[in-house]
Amino acid sequence: MMGVTPTVEDRRVRPYPSVIIFSRRPQLVLDPHQEKAVEEALAACRGTLYYPTGTGKSAIMGEVIRRLRVPTLVLVPTKVIQEQLHDALEQATGAPVGLMGDGKWDAGADLVVATFQSIARRLKGNKGMLPSEKKRLKEATLRTLEQYHCVVADEGHHIEAATFELVMKALPNAYYRYAFSATPFKGGRAEDRETLLRVQGWAGPVASYLSIAGGVETGRIVPADVPHQPRPEALGPKAHQLPGGGGRVHRPQRRA
Repeated sequence: MMGVTPTVEDRRVRPYPSVIIFSRRPQLVLDPHQEKAVEEALAACRGTLYYPTGTGKSAIMGEVIRRLRVPTLVLVPTKVIQEQLHDALEQATGAPVGLMGDGKWDAGADLVVATFQSIARRLKGNKGMLPSEKKRLKEATLRTLEQYHCVVADEGHHIEAATFELVMKALPNAYYRYAFSATPFKGGRAEDRETLLRVQGWAGPVASYLSIAGGVETGRIVPADVPHQPRPEALGPKAHQLPGGGGRVHRPQRRA
C-alpha cells in the first residue's frame, strides 16, 4: 500500500557455536579467493555461492561448516556427488562425516551428507506402507531434521524442484542456509530468472561469486588451445585458400 512503511522483526534464534564440534583444525590451506568466499559466506549467514567447477567449492564449503561449529546437513542430488563430497568434507573439516541415503541413516552425526531423494521418501512414506507407518516415519524424520542449524545444498540450482523444496521446508531450525553451484541458472532462457528467485528464496541472495575469468586469474582454471580442423568439403570451394583449412578455438579448461 502506498504510504505504508513495513516493520520487519527477525525472531529467528541464532545458534551458539559448539566448542567440541569440528574442533580439530585440518591440514588445509585455502587460496586467497577461497578465504574471501568463506568470509563472505559467514558474514551473510545465508546465501548462494557461485564458483566454477575446479575452483575448490568443496574446500570453501568445508571451511564454512568448520568455522560455524553447528550441526550441519549437506544435501546433494545424486549418490555419486554424495560419495565425492563425503570424502572431500572429511578432509576439509578434519571430522567424521555421516551419510543418509542408500540404506544408511547416520542421524546422530554432527555433519551429514544426504541425498534430497532419501529424505523426501521418508517424509512422504514409501508405497505400500500403512498410513500409521507413514506418519511415524515422517515424525521421526522431522525430529532428526530439527537438530540441524545449518543446511548446505550442493548443486544448489536443483533446490527449485518440488522434491527438493519439500526437504528445505522441513528444516525449521536451519539458521544458516547456503547453496553452492557452478551453474545457478539452468541455461540462458528467460525462465532461469524464476529458477534463480526460487534458489535465493530458500538459500538467500548471491553471497559470493567468482567468474570463469576470475578462476583463470587464480590459476585454478587454465585456458586451452583446442585445434579445430574442419573437413575441406565443409568449407566450400574456397577451402584451398585457407592455410590449414581451419582455426583455433579457445576454451577454459580445468587445471589438473
